[in-house]
Amino acid sequence: MGGFEHDRRIAELLLGRREVILAAGGCLAALLSGCGGGSGGAGGTKAIGTTGRVVLPPGASMAHTGTSVVAGGSLTTPSAGGQFNAAVYTPEPSLAVLIDGSGNSLLMGFLDPQSGANTIDATSTAAALLYFAIGGPVAPIANKAQILQLLAAHPVVAPLASTIAARFAANPLALQSGDAQVSAALETAYGTLTASVLRAAVAQPAPGAPHDAGPAVRRADVQPNELVQPSGQQSGVEVVQPGGSLGVQAINHFRRRAQMFVYRVGEVSTAGVTTTYPTAVPVGSRLDISATTALGLFSTLDNLFSGTTAFTPVTTAPQPLSLQPNTKQTNFEVVVLGASGSDNPAFFSDPKYSQVSQTWLANVQNLNLFTAIGDVALGFILELWGLRFVITDAAPVQAVLDGLATIQTKAPTIAEVLAVARKGGYKQAVIDLIEAAASSDIVSKQMKEALKPYIRQLENDIAVKGGETISSKLMASAFRLISAAFTPVGVTLGLGDLAAIAHDLAASNPGELWTVNLVQPTFSLSPQTTSVAPGGRATFAVKLPTDVTGSFVFDWSQSSPFATLSASSGKVGNTLETTDTSTTVDLITTSSDTQPITVTVTAFEVDAKGNRTRFGVASATATIGFATTEPASPVIVTKVHTIQVDGVDVVKPLIYGFLVFAQRAGATEYVLNNVPLHASEISASVPVIDQARNDDLSTFVPYVVGQNRNFFNFGGGSIGLLIDQFDVFPADEQRFTTLIQQELAGTDPTVTIS
Repeated sequence: MGGFEHDRRIAELLLGRREVILAAGGCLAALLSGCGGGSGGAGGTKAIGTTGRVVLPPGASMAHTGTSVVAGGSLTTPSAGGQFNAAVYTPEPSLAVLIDGSGNSLLMGFLDPQSGANTIDATSTAAALLYFAIGGPVAPIANKAQILQLLAAHPVVAPLASTIAARFAANPLALQSGDAQVSAALETAYGTLTASVLRAAVAQPAPGAPHDAGPAVRRADVQPNELVQPSGQQSGVEVVQPGGSLGVQAINHFRRRAQMFVYRVGEVSTAGVTTTYPTAVPVGSRLDISATTALGLFSTLDNLFSGTTAFTPVTTAPQPLSLQPNTKQTNFEVVVLGASGSDNPAFFSDPKYSQVSQTWLANVQNLNLFTAIGDVALGFILELWGLRFVITDAAPVQAVLDGLATIQTKAPTIAEVLAVARKGGYKQAVIDLIEAAASSDIVSKQMKEALKPYIRQLENDIAVKGGETISSKLMASAFRLISAAFTPVGVTLGLGDLAAIAHDLAASNPGELWTVNLVQPTFSLSPQTTSVAPGGRATFAVKLPTDVTGSFVFDWSQSSPFATLSASSGKVGNTLETTDTSTTVDLITTSSDTQPITVTVTAFEVDAKGNRTRFGVASATATIGFATTEPASPVIVTKVHTIQVDGVDVVKPLIYGFLVFAQRAGATEYVLNNVPLHASEISASVPVIDQARNDDLSTFVPYVVGQNRNFFNFGGGSIGLLIDQFDVFPADEQRFTTLIQQELAGTDPTVTIS
């Protein structure tokens, strides 16, 4: 198999699906729940026997019988021909190291209990060194045997193995001593392998790349419109509306842990009063967001090499949202926290989040800690122990962290290592912890003690020799070989899953913010108020939101004991039903009518089977008198104001929507959108609205200051009623201008003058 094909196949295995062993119903590498190798059962992990052969390089000055093979569960001496028996604790290949009588590390390799041809020689040592270099302990355990097979056959291994063999013949302790020629050959092999595999391993999604969930399609029902801003990714996460329902869900495109929180931050009442909450109100509970799961190249081969991501986005469960009672708009903010070493965003200091910001900071530190320790360091440490398994649950990771927190060792202390990890010092924390576990019996013992509930009877099954457990001896022996060549973790940060994690942490912020607005479509009768002489007739029409489609029926009623309703279809009565082809009804009064009459209509959506779903209720009032009605005109005024974002001035549009009508000589009252304005309240001293686009907000003073009536002086005898307003970022100006246009179009523009 050629080098290029090997590179592609190795990349496939490094990017295999982490959940594959769990989805198949398998055990966590035979170490969780005591189900190891078909021989464990509920009582705990059991050793698995395997065989192998040591092949010393030509010209070596030592004999097989002067060496020992240390594996996960055994310490054995090879025969004169190099054959040996060993015990391991996982059905996948397990690390083994050849040592001499003084405990010096000589060669290493992996023992596969499924294979009858395990060999520890210069080639197995070269492949093992490269396995650690490319982040093998973080790759899916289900692909481990294939990765090692491909590495052993890869063209870069033969020159490295040749150098190892030659240097071993000259000095059996060459590898442990940090031989310069071995280090140089290893660096060359790694560089050649990296050049081809890296581009596959670290492929990242382009902004706006397709995902498996997205904004909902607008339905013809009573649900409010939902606006989620911004669209696209922030720190690798999208927040979208779930298909077919109101709410939000997060889509994670990055290889980092995250959390989502939703808060209600304000509302606009049905009367148009805007309220901003001084303290954000939590909605639902925290949603944990898993890191992306990797895809193998078999399923993404064509897309991967054309630049499409190799990673599958992870989507959270939806968090439902709803309008507050008696509001036409409810505003929310979505906060996503993630592992990152970057500075905290400005909204962490927003006063409305003062009660939760400290919790956010602690959560980010814990996410950093779990990434460095749980996602990376434990994989390497358990591999070096010959006890590699996948930890997918937070409990064993937390148990290890709790155990480590009690340790006081020489500098850097474990507490200092954990503190570096919490702050996002990902690389250094991983290196320091692996070195501490390899060199300190205290650290190693404490970690194993913490993991005992998850690796049952581990210490009971591992043989002890000279007061040192086999696994600790194996780790120390293997780490001497690896660290002598070069720091393994420092190299592995450039490839495979580790490269993706490192990239995503560097490209992310500790927190990102989205705004979500739920806006209720307006369903009304037009006119909402009118005046009719006794015995006269008034016409009322249904006004559905402009973006609603579908089939409807309307149930009409009126409150007068004397008047009747008459539809264009010929139906007459105190109550009647019309369809969406007949949306107007006349109220026919009599000379006996003297009191105001309320006309009420209930709209029902009708599906293909004739089932009805209530859409909403609207009403209008007819007074008995001699008032007149006139239309009001929609007017949109845009102003600007300047704020600072990250120290940069940003000019933000302020968008206002009005219904404007003309004063009438002799009129005593105007009623528009159910809001009255008395002529006595109109004052010529109130500034005239400046409709030019500028930052002059001095004219935005209502006729009745402090009463929230929201009538404004438009000059020339014209008056405007403020219907809605938005304070937006420049990129959103057109979207919200369109939203106000739709709202004005769905509002009854009729002003009643009396």
